[in-house]
Amino acid sequence: MIQRLYVNNYKCLVNFELRLQELSLLLGPSGVGKTAVLDIMFALRRLLSGEARVMDADVFPTRTLTRWQNRDIQEFEIEVRLESDTFTYRLEVEHERASKRARISLDLQPWLMRLEDVCGDAVQQAVLTSHHPELIDYLGSESGVLLRRETSGLVTTRRPEVSAGPPDSSSPS
Repeated sequence: MIQRLYVNNYKCLVNFELRLQELSLLLGPSGVGKTAVLDIMFALRRLLSGEARVMDADVFPTRTLTRWQNRDIQEFEIEVRLESDTFTYRLEVEHERASKRARISLDLQPWLMRLEDVCGDAVQQAVLTSHHPELIDYLGSESGVLLRRETSGLVTTRRPEVSAGPPDSSSPS
């Protein structure tokens, strides 16, 4: 199961860390990076399963660099728990803006052979996104993560405060 995702210089995500559980609900308004998180997870899965390469135009395109950053390197890190062990995978992608090409500048994968357990069907994990924070009342507060864009442009996360539970549909309005 993926426990942690770290991203730097990808769309609106700069020095961004997200802790995940078996069921994680990403909440927040448009533009805070909910879809970016899913795009990264999908791209990393394709890359690590051998289905895609960093040089493929749709994996980590140059347009995914954070607009207000001048750095050409994107950093990705995932922490995965397999049985009782925790493994970390780190990837740095360097972009050539003029040619719109990307290459791997750092790839640390000491546990790649065991990654199939995460990429396959053996481990079930769900990450959902929503603009509606009230959904957390139905799924439980421990599964929610609220993404918020600060005035500086950085995206931060926090656990949302929730009401006592889902609305009681049996009581009159």
